[in-house]
Amino acid sequence: MLDRWLLPLMRKGYRLGLDVDDLLGISSEDESQRLGDKLQRAWEQEMDRVGLRQYKKVNGTADNGKAQGPGRDSATSTRKPSLFRAVARVFWKRYLIAGFLSFCDEGIIKIGQAMSLMYLVRYFNGEYGEKSWIGWACCSGIVFGNVLYIVARHTSFFSTQILSMRLRISCCSVVYRKALRLSHTALGQTTIGQMVNLLSNDVNRFDVALVLSHYVWVGPAQLIIATIFLYLEFDYYCLYGIGLLILFVPVQGLMGKAYSRLRLQIAKRTDERVRLMSEILDAMRVVKMYGWEKPFSDMVNQARKKEIDVVRRVAFLRGINMGLFFTSSKVILFVTFLAYISDDRALLAEKVFLAVALFNSLRISMTLFFPYAVQAIAECLASLKRIQSSLIQALLGELPLESGELKVTGNVGYTGQQPWVFAGSIRQNITFGKPFDEKLFRRVVHACALQKDLALLPFKEKTLVGDRGLTLSGGQKARVSLARALYQEADVYFLDDPLSAVDAHVGKHLFDNCIMGFLKNKPRVLVTHQLQFLRVAHRIIVLNNGIVEADGTYESLKNSGMDFAKLLARDEPPTSEASRTPEHHGQLTPVGRARTLSTGSVTSIASSLGGMEEVTGLNNQNSPMQASEITAMGKVRWKVYWDYIVTGTGTLGFVFLLFMNLLTQAAFSGSDYWLSLWTNGEQCEAKNGTTEAGCDTYYPGRWLALYVYMGLVGVLFVSSLLRTIAFFFACLRSSVRLHHRMFRAVIRTSIKFFDDNPIGRVLNRFSKDCGTLDELLPLIANDVTGIFLNVIGVVVLIGTVNPWILLPAVLAFVIFIFIRNFYLASARSIKRLEGTTRSPVFSHLSASLNGLTTIRIAHAQDTFIRDFDNHQDLHTTAWFLFVASTRWFGIYVDILVMLFNASVTYSFMAFADSMSSDVALAISSALTLAGGFQWGARQSAELENHMTSVERILEYSKLQPEPPLESPPEKRPPKDWPSKGEVVFDNVSLLYDADATPVLKNLSFKINPKDKVGIVGRTGAGKSSLIAALFRLTEPLGRIILDDVDTKTLGLHDVRRRLSIIPQDPGSMRKNLDPFGEYDDNLLWGALEQVELKDAVKDLPGGLDATMSEGGGNFSVGQRQLVCLARALLRRNKVLVLDEATANVDPKLVHQISRHCIVVLHV
Repeated sequence: MLDRWLLPLMRKGYRLGLDVDDLLGISSEDESQRLGDKLQRAWEQEMDRVGLRQYKKVNGTADNGKAQGPGRDSATSTRKPSLFRAVARVFWKRYLIAGFLSFCDEGIIKIGQAMSLMYLVRYFNGEYGEKSWIGWACCSGIVFGNVLYIVARHTSFFSTQILSMRLRISCCSVVYRKALRLSHTALGQTTIGQMVNLLSNDVNRFDVALVLSHYVWVGPAQLIIATIFLYLEFDYYCLYGIGLLILFVPVQGLMGKAYSRLRLQIAKRTDERVRLMSEILDAMRVVKMYGWEKPFSDMVNQARKKEIDVVRRVAFLRGINMGLFFTSSKVILFVTFLAYISDDRALLAEKVFLAVALFNSLRISMTLFFPYAVQAIAECLASLKRIQSSLIQALLGELPLESGELKVTGNVGYTGQQPWVFAGSIRQNITFGKPFDEKLFRRVVHACALQKDLALLPFKEKTLVGDRGLTLSGGQKARVSLARALYQEADVYFLDDPLSAVDAHVGKHLFDNCIMGFLKNKPRVLVTHQLQFLRVAHRIIVLNNGIVEADGTYESLKNSGMDFAKLLARDEPPTSEASRTPEHHGQLTPVGRARTLSTGSVTSIASSLGGMEEVTGLNNQNSPMQASEITAMGKVRWKVYWDYIVTGTGTLGFVFLLFMNLLTQAAFSGSDYWLSLWTNGEQCEAKNGTTEAGCDTYYPGRWLALYVYMGLVGVLFVSSLLRTIAFFFACLRSSVRLHHRMFRAVIRTSIKFFDDNPIGRVLNRFSKDCGTLDELLPLIANDVTGIFLNVIGVVVLIGTVNPWILLPAVLAFVIFIFIRNFYLASARSIKRLEGTTRSPVFSHLSASLNGLTTIRIAHAQDTFIRDFDNHQDLHTTAWFLFVASTRWFGIYVDILVMLFNASVTYSFMAFADSMSSDVALAISSALTLAGGFQWGARQSAELENHMTSVERILEYSKLQPEPPLESPPEKRPPKDWPSKGEVVFDNVSLLYDADATPVLKNLSFKINPKDKVGIVGRTGAGKSSLIAALFRLTEPLGRIILDDVDTKTLGLHDVRRRLSIIPQDPGSMRKNLDPFGEYDDNLLWGALEQVELKDAVKDLPGGLDATMSEGGGNFSVGQRQLVCLARALLRRNKVLVLDEATANVDPKLVHQISRHCIVVLHV
C-alpha cells in the first residue's frame, strides 16, 4: 500500500483536485460482468443441487413470448438453495488468508508486545543485572511488533475490504439481472425503493460484516492465549477479571440485539417518512394549489416524531454502550487487582502493566469487535436471505395467466399509457440503443409530429431532457415514447392510448401519418377512448371490466343497438372522411400498465445506450438541462460545525459537554498515572528503602491506594456514561431541529425550486442526509472526540515521565497535520467521485424498472445488463481508489505512530535511570496509539465528509419563501368569497425568471360566472402558465381579480383554497380522495358516484380504505384523474380548473363531467 502509483494521484488531488478522468482502470478480477457470471454460475449450481432450476424449466416460461398457466402444484423439494453456500464457493480462499493475518495481528503480535513490555520492566527492576542487550532486545521486540502490526493489520483489512467489494458487485449484478426478469405481478408488490434498498443498504452490509467477521473466532482465541499468560503472573486471581470481561460480552451482545430490533423499527418508520416526503414532493404542485402545506407538515412532523421516538431509544442505548466500552478495561483491572491484593500480594509494575496491555487489547477485540461482528454477521446473513428470496421468486410473463394460452409472433413495438422518458438526449430516447439512421430518424420524427418541437429546442434532437423528461410536456413525452417504438421497426405494434396526451390537431396528425401512415403495413393494436378514429379500424374489441362485450367491425357494432353505438353517434366528428382499411389484422395482447417514473440520471441510461458524445458540451447556461446541484468545495467551514453543535446543545449545554469530556479523560488518564505511583510505592516498599531514584514519593499504603484507584474508576464510570448519553442526545436534538427547519423552508419555498431540482435530489436531503445526522454523524463525532482527548492524555502522561518526549510528539503532530491535509484534499474529491459514480447505478436500476415493459419488448435486456455492469465498473474504480487511499493514509499515520513509539521506547534505554513503573506507564500508553490514532485520524476525515450533510441541510433551510400564506386580518375575504365565480385577468404577464422572456404577455380577459371556458394552444403556448398565474404558483405582473378582489392583496391560502384544480398529473398520494379526513363516507361515496368510480372502488378489497400502490400504479391513469376530480368536487368551490384532466377518460364520462363544472379551463 506504499505503491508508487497512488502518490502521483494523491499529489494531483492535493494541488488540483480529482475528476472522473483521473480514475484508473480496474483489474479484470473486479469486473462486474465477470464477478456476476461467477456468482450466477455458483447460484445455478445451488439451484441444480435442490432441483429448482429443473422445476423452473418445467413450469416457468422462457423468453419466447409465450406464457402458460399453472401446470403443477407448488409442492416441490423441501430443500432450499443457499446463497451463502454459493458466495462461499466463489470467495472462500481470500477470506481464509485474511483471517489468518487477522489472527497473527491480535493473537500473536499484540500479546508478544505485552510480553516484551513485561520483560523490559523486569530489566529496569534490575533482574537481569548489567545485561543491557536484554533491554535493547525488549525495546526492539516492542518496536518490531509495531512494524509487523502495520503489515498484518492493513493487509488483512485491505484484502477483506476488496473481498467485500467483490461480493457486493457480484450480488448487485445478479440482482439486477433478476430485476429485469421480474414479473408484472412481482413488480406490483415490489417498489422501486425496495429494489434500490436491496442494492444499497443490504449489499453494503457486506463491507462491515466481512471485515469484522474474523473476530468471531479471533477474539476468543486471543482471550484464551491472554488468559494463559495472565494466569502465569496472577495465578487464578486473573480469572475474576477474565470472568467480568466475558460478562461484558453478552451484555454488549444483548444491547446489540436491542439495537438491531430498534434499527428495524427506525428503518420502517424512516421508510414511511421518506415515502410520505416522496409523495408530497411528487405532488407539490397539487399540495400548493390546494393549500395543504399545514396539514401535510403536520403529517410529516408526526411521522418524524414516531421515527425520533425510536432514534432516542437508540441514542440512549448507544450512550450506555459506548460509556461501558470506554470504562470496561478500568473496571476489569480494578476487580483483578482487588482480588490479587486481597491475598496480601504486592502489585508490581511488571504484572500490572502486562495486565493493562492485555486487557486494553482484549477490550477492543472482545467487548467491541466480537459482539459487533456477531451483529454484523447476523445482519449480513439476513441481507443474503433477502437477496436469496429475490432470486428464487417465480419468473413468469408480464401478467400471469389463470387459464388459456397467449402467444405473440414476431418482434413487438409498444408505447405505454404513461410514457417512459429517461434522462438523456431526445435522440437517445428515440434510437434506444439502435444504430443511428438519419433517414429513418427523420421519417419517425415527422410521423410523430416532433419537427416543430425539435426546432424550438436549443440543441434540437441532442437536447437533454433531464430527470423524468423534465424539460418536456406531457404531449411531447408521449410522442417521444411513440417515436421510440416506431424506430425499433417491430413486426407488431401495441399502442396503449398514445393519443390521449396530445391536442386534437396533433392527434389527427399522429393517426394519419403514424398509425395509418408509417405503420400502414404493420399489425397495430390501438387502445383508445377517442372513438372518432375507430371507423377506420378493421376490427374493434369492446372491453368492460376485463370482459369482451363486443367484437366486430365498425359497421356491425354501430348497427348492433348496443350503448357503444350511442357513444359513436355522439363522438362522430362533424366532417366525415373516407375511411381507410388497414391491410393487416392485429392480435390483442394484455399489456402491463406502465409504472410511475422516478428519479434518473443523465449519465445512467444515456450512457447505456451510447452516444455520450451528444451529451458532451451541452451542459451550459443555454442548455435546457435541470439546474445543477450546488456542491460546496474545499473544507467545511467552522461555522457549520458551530451551528451543528449549538443547535443541539446551546451555549450552556456545550460548556457542560466540554466539562464532562475533560473530566472523563482526566479520570481515565489519572487512573493509569495512579497505578504508576502505586506500583512505584509497592516496589520501593518491597526493597525496604527509599534511597533509590523515585522512592522519595509519598506512598499512602496498599489499601488506601486501592481506594483512591476505586474512586478514580468510579468517577470515570459515572462521567463516561453521562458524557456519552448527553453527547448522543445533543446530536439527536440537533438533527431534529435541523430537519424541522429544512422541511419548513422546503414546503414554503416557491414551485420554481421544485421545477429546477429533481425530486431525487430534494428527497436525498430528507433521506440520506437526515439519516447521516440521525445515526452516522454522532458515532463518528464521538469517536473523533474520544480519540482526540485520549491522544492528549497519552502525550501528557508520557510527558510527566519524560518531558523530552514532548519534542518528538510536537514534531509528529506537525507531520501528521501535513499528511492529513495532503490526504483530505484528495479524499474529498475521491469521496465525491465515489458518490457521483454510485448514483448512476441506482438511477439505472430505477429507470430500468420504470421502463421494464419497454425494455423487454425491445429485447434490450442484454444491453441494459451490460451497461449496468459498466456503471458498476466505473463505481468500482472510485470505490477501489477510496479504499486504497484510506488505507494509504492509515498506513502512513501508523508509521508515524510507530516512529513516535520507537522514540518513547528507546529513550528509556538512553536514560537508564527511570523507574520501571514509569517505563511501563509510558510504553503501555504509547501502545494504545497504534491503530487507534490512525482510526481517529481517518474518522476525522469522515467527520468532515459527513458534515457536508449538515451543510446541505443548512443550505435548504435558507430557501427563499413564498409570500405569506394568510391574509392580514383587515384584508381577509368573507367566508363565502368568491360567491359568483367571476375571473378577470387585467394586463397579466408572467416570467419564471427575472431575466427570462415572458411566457404570458399582457393578457386581459374576463370569465363570467357559470361560464365553461376552454383554453387551447400548442405545446409551449402558455396554457399551464396561465394556471400558475391564477394560483400564484409564480407571482404574475398585472392583476387577477376574483369577484372584485385583487388576489395579490390576499394570502396564498385565501386564494388557493377558494379554487379547485384537477391537475394534468394525478399525483401519487394514497389517501387521494380525502387526505385529512374532512368529509364523511356518504359525501365520499357521492363524489365517487358523480365521476362513476363508485362501483370500481366498491369492488376493491377494503373499499374506501383500499391501498393505492406506489404512484397509484394499481389504478389506470384515467381512474387516478377521476379520483382527483372527485376530490375537487368535494370542495364545492365556485371556480374549477381542469388541466387536461379528461385526457385518459372515455367520452361518455367526459360528457358526464362537463355537467358538473361551473367554470372549466380545458387545456
